[in-house]
Formats: sequence, structure tokens, C-alpha cells
Amino acid sequence: MDTGVALLGLIALGSLAQLAFIAGLGLSGWRLFKRFQGIQRGVSRELRPVIDNVNEVARNMATVSEVAALQVQRLQEAVATGRDRVDEARREVARSLRRPFRSVGAVSALWRSARRGLNVYRTLGSLEAPVKGRGRRYRDDEHLFI
Repeated sequence: MDTGVALLGLIALGSLAQLAFIAGLGLSGWRLFKRFQGIQRGVSRELRPVIDNVNEVARNMATVSEVAALQVQRLQEAVATGRDRVDEARREVARSLRRPFRSVGAVSALWRSARRGLNVYRTLGSLEAPVKGRGRRYRDDEHLFI
């Protein structure tokens, strides 16, 4: 029995050694967990303001983007309005310039018709017309008769 008791003692001693190893492993794991937890808290504490600032910058950029889009839309409307006004002014100037030219054209037409009438009057004999009762003779009017 001595051998059996010795073997049982060795088994018990091995079990105690395993228990001590597993307890040490568990204690080291717990310390490691606490250490990582402290690191996580420190990183969270240090990164939280940075993350909050990044979020604030993102919100500000979204606001700036909205304002810029609105300003671009307003600028497009202003350019379109300005273009329409310039076109309207150009048409008005063209219409205003045509009026004097129309009257100049009318005077020119009147002058041309007066000159033409005077030429016809001269051609027909004007004041030096032959005596009444005699027919007028025109050059090259034979072609009028068939």
C-alpha cells in the first residue's frame, strides 16, 4: 500500500500543481484584462475629444456645403437675370436705333421719289412743252406700237 499511497500523493501533488498553474494563469489573464481595460479607458478619454471634434467638423462641413450650394444657386439665378436684362437692353437699343433709321429711310425715299418725279417731268418736256394740240414725240417709243 505504500506504493499506492505514494502514487496517490503524487497524483494529488500534480493536481495541486495544475491548480496553482491554472490559478496563476487566471490571475495573469485577469491582470491583463484590467490592463487592457485601463488602456481602453485612456484611449477613449483621449480620443473622445478628437472624435467629437471630427464630428463637429463634419457637421460644419455639411453646413458649409449647404450654404455653398445655396450661394451657387443664387449666383446662377443672378447670372440668368443679368443675362435676360442684357438681352432686353440690347433689343431695346436695337429698336431705338431702328426708329431714326426708319425716318431717314422715309426721307431718303421721299427724296428719291422727288428726284424721280423731276426726271420724269424733264423727260416729258417740262415747262418747255410743245404747243397745245400737238402730240409729244418721245425718243425710242416706236417699240410701244405693234
